[in-house]
Parts: sequence; structure tokens; C-alpha cells
Amino acid sequence: MPEFRFKAMNAQGKIVRGGMEANTIDDLESRLGKLDLELINCKERTFKSKGASRAKVSRKDLLT
Repeated sequence: MPEFRFKAMNAQGKIVRGGMEANTIDDLESRLGKLDLELINCKERTFKSKGASRAKVSRKDLLT
């Protein structure tokens, strides 16, 4: 299931940002609606934006 980064607004007009897994954007909107949030925009998270980093491995570590 893809994860989406979203910006939504609650009933008091406060902007809420977060992430949530959903099958589609419509599914995301439905899930946010159950939390009394109105979707403003969203973007599917890519592998790179999930915080995965490519740490350098030293030559010594590679040899062991």
C-alpha cells in the first residue's frame, strides 16, 4: 500500500500535515474524512523521500 504525504485542514481551519497509507487518493481522502480532516493536497512518497539513505561503507568493512 503506498504512503502519501498530505496537507489537510481540520474543522477549526488549522492546517495539518502528515503521512498515511492508502490505496488511492480517494481512499486517502475518505480516511482523512473519518478524522474530520479535509484534504488540501497530497503526494505519494517515493523511496527516496522516506528517509532512506545510502551510507558509505568503508573498504575495510567491505573486505571483512
